[in-house]
Amino acid sequence: QCDPNGDNNTFIGAASQFTSPPTFSVQRYDSVSQTTKAIGQFPHVEWAGWDSIFSFDFDNNALLAAFATIESGLPKGAKLYEMDLKTGSVSGPKAFDGNKPVQAIFASGKDQFTGTTVDADTNVVQLCQFDKSGSSVTVTNCNDAPGLHNFGLPYPVCNNKLYTLTQPVPHPGAPQGL
Repeated sequence: QCDPNGDNNTFIGAASQFTSPPTFSVQRYDSVSQTTKAIGQFPHVEWAGWDSIFSFDFDNNALLAAFATIESGLPKGAKLYEMDLKTGSVSGPKAFDGNKPVQAIFASGKDQFTGTTVDADTNVVQLCQFDKSGSSVTVTNCNDAPGLHNFGLPYPVCNNKLYTLTQPVPHPGAPQGL
């Protein structure tokens, strides 16, 4: 992401170290001096291999992260962590209601945000509303969203709009809407 608190030469991003368990942090990169500066580090967490679990909320100076809860080798739930981008301090975890892992989140407000869940048994992706204002993260208004099945790759978001291709594809090579 472009760093709204830096100049045109700085970027901010979630980074991983493939330790055991993996270590995740937030780094600021200056492209002119080619240096990085650590903002903060998440505690050791379980990771389902999805890169789409991070969402920057620059309006609230935070990074949200929805790490999976792993049971018998499969993601079966999620926990929300929140990093303050000024201090690097991390709050959480706060469990998501239900037993579906959260595959992606899109910060969009102080306590409410949108994201996708994926059922580990049926592989069905749903677009849901989340609310983190209580003791757990509530999950509501879930609708099947096969066009958002991206296997954990970051979603194309531009100017706070989420883009996806129409699904299902009638046959290979068929045109798809945006």
